[in-house]
Parts: sequence; structure tokens; C-alpha cells
Amino acid sequence: MGAGEDLARRLRALSDECAEIGSPFYARLCELMAEDAATGGPTFDVLGPTLELPFDDYHAIRMLDGVHWIVLEGGAPELESHYASLGGDSDADAAWPHLRRIIAGRPQHVIDHMAHPIQTNEPARSAAFVVGLLEIAARTGLPIRLLELGSSAGLNLHVDRYRFEADGRGVGPEGSGVRFVDHWLGGVPRFDAPFEVVARAGCDLAPVDLRDPTERTRLLSYIWPDEGNRFELNRAAVEIASADPVVIDRAPVDDWLDEQLAPGLPDGVATVVFHSLVWLYLPPETQARIRARLEEVGAATTDRAPLAWLRYEQESDHKGACDLRLTLWPGGEDELLATGSHHNTPITITTG
Repeated sequence: MGAGEDLARRLRALSDECAEIGSPFYARLCELMAEDAATGGPTFDVLGPTLELPFDDYHAIRMLDGVHWIVLEGGAPELESHYASLGGDSDADAAWPHLRRIIAGRPQHVIDHMAHPIQTNEPARSAAFVVGLLEIAARTGLPIRLLELGSSAGLNLHVDRYRFEADGRGVGPEGSGVRFVDHWLGGVPRFDAPFEVVARAGCDLAPVDLRDPTERTRLLSYIWPDEGNRFELNRAAVEIASADPVVIDRAPVDDWLDEQLAPGLPDGVATVVFHSLVWLYLPPETQARIRARLEEVGAATTDRAPLAWLRYEQESDHKGACDLRLTLWPGGEDELLATGSHHNTPITITTG
């Protein structure tokens, strides 16, 4: 099998993944790219060198996201009518000749995207986090200090600026552009809890600075163009976060957490360490260091200065499923609060 056909085989497998996830636009583009690669077209010229790299690095998707960035910035007006993120028709066959010309030109946005891991920030996970945060607020009766590990752009640090509603009750600004209505199964969050965020901070190895318009566009470019609801949700969350941005520290999560906890926990505030889809990427020794540090600090907590560890991570056997777990000190009992998925799907509450 030649290199062109080997790349084409990869692209066909990627097309199947895109279709399964729910992006027929990218699925069809991957099919067309496979045909182009097999005949030695520009797709092979650009992606051929990635054959020796792991398939799971998704360089073809990175390339398509780079084109999406160009489209969002107005650099490819001929594609705007075919990109749903700009109101287009999602006609991949009509988009392909224009996209192929862009790939052949190897523009800098495409090269930059291929060199950079895919980086999204999913504000839909706030619909899970609010379940735990309201639980913490109800149990402690205290305002909350948020510390997020692996924040990316920090969209979930703005959870109190989003609106959550069910059964005629809710929490968060009623006019918020990010809204979750009747988004929970098996129960509803504790909307009667006193919920106030008084401090927020986060860290990431490669933070996205939402003060930079180019960085805002880059973040949105990672959302696939025909993921309509998800794209609009992220765009609204970026607008909220950009209006009052949290500067995300560039730092390893374990070192940063040590610095945040070293001065001791503030009195009269519930400190909440939280993260989502981060744990599985951390080396075992980093996981162990974080866990040990939280347990050490947790052992010295009081009711006036509690510590919570809230995480939404892929811990079950089902691929794509996530568990929302809470450990709250004093006490330190680990609890499963809810289950959900990576993206914007209903959250199932598992506690009464």
C-alpha cells in the first residue's frame, strides 16, 4: 500500500468518526480529502508527513480547524456560504474546491493549527458543575472561591454568569446569553442554595487569552462548523468571559495548586478545586501529588474554611461518559453527584 492510500485509509476512518460524533460536514470533507490524498493531491502534500505520527493527534482535523479560523476571520469569503458557523448551507461538496485551493497554499493559520493540539473549552460542562456548586453552597452556607485546573480559556470559571432553569426555578442572571433550561434528568440542582462566587482563578499549560480577538477566534475555530448549538453556546460564553476576563496562569496544575493552597484556606469562604476532562491527561505521579495535597489540606479544614474537590471526568467504562464527583472537607467522603457526557447533553442527577 502506497503512502497516499495509507493516508486515504486514515482519512476514511476519520470520516466515520466525524459522522458518529455528529458532523456530516467534516465527515464528507474527510472523504473528499481521502480521494485527493490517494491521487497525490495537496491533501497528501500537507498531511503526508503526519503519517508517522499517532492517528489520535488528529492532524487532519487540526488542518480543517485552521481553515475554519480563516473563514471566521473573513479570509475566505468564497467559503462563508457553506460554513454553518456563519449561516452557510453545510454543502461540503460545494465547499471542497475552494478548501482544496486553501490547503494547497499552506496559509499560516493552517500551519499553526497543525502544530498546535486541538484545544476546546466546553461551557456546557457548567450545567454539571452547577449541580455540585449548589450542593456545596447548600451544605456550607458560604460563598465560593473557584480554582480551576486545566482552564483553557476559563469559560467554566464564569459559571455564575450563566442561567440555569428547571421547574419554574433557576439561578444566574436572567438575561445571560448562556442558558440551560430543563437540562437535568432524575432531579434538579439545588436552586434554593445561596450561590455567590467571590473569587476565581485558573491555570493551564497553554492558556487562551480572551483579551486577544485572534485568540477568541482560534478558540471558536475548534468547534466544528455544523455543530450549531454547540458553536452558538461557545460564542455566547466567549462574549461573557471577554467582558470580564480571568487571566489564566500558565503553569503545571500541581505546582499551581500548591501555590494557591499554600497560604491556607480563607475563612468564611468555601474553596472549590474543580476540573473537567483533565485528569486522564495527567501522569500518574501528578495525579498522586494533587490527591495527596488535597487530602493534606482537607484534613485541616473547618466548617468556616471548607475545601471541595469537584471533578467532571471520564471515569466510567462507557466511552464519552463523564461522572461528576464531589469530595468535601471536613469529612472527605467521595460522592457521585451526576453523570453526563463531554458536550452539551442532559445531565443525570444521581443524588436525592
